[in-house]
Amino acid sequence: MVELSAYDKITRAKVQLYNTKPFFSHLTMNMKCIETDEVPSMGVDMRGHLYYNPKWVDKLSEKECEGVLVHEVLHIVLQHLLRCGGREGELFNCSNDLIVNDILVTENMALPEGLVPTYEHKFVMPEFNYTIENINDKSSEQLYDELYKLLKKKGKGGGSGKSGKGKGDGTGGLSKKRFEEH
Repeated sequence: MVELSAYDKITRAKVQLYNTKPFFSHLTMNMKCIETDEVPSMGVDMRGHLYYNPKWVDKLSEKECEGVLVHEVLHIVLQHLLRCGGREGELFNCSNDLIVNDILVTENMALPEGLVPTYEHKFVMPEFNYTIENINDKSSEQLYDELYKLLKKKGKGGGSGKSGKGKGDGTGGLSKKRFEEH
């Protein structure tokens, strides 16, 4: 098989989604894909542009590429970029990722390692001896509040809970890899 460029791999994933998940395919078809090494993995902006790091995309399987593509488009659909408000940005993104990935797990979509809940809508955080339950019944804002309280209780919350204030990244030292890569 011919080795595809990262751009071609993303394009192929969009087409493959048409056969398996037509709703998600429709959402991804008009996303403008922009190659950059300024993001570690993939990300979107409010205009619906998809930014991707080709080195990261090259490491994904075809199914993972489909899953990550849908992951990113769901951030737009669910208006996550508009809902942060005064919350700490990275921690709010973690909350959003849990919501989105829970949807993808329910849809039996493949994802790379990271914030991937179980099929029972749970996410286990062994470093805090804590399990987030019923992800499917919560909003991003509710998950943010739960995580923020947990980090504050454990004395690991570095931020003030507001974007751009306080010291640290607000994730309480949770592994950046778990939260930045999709």
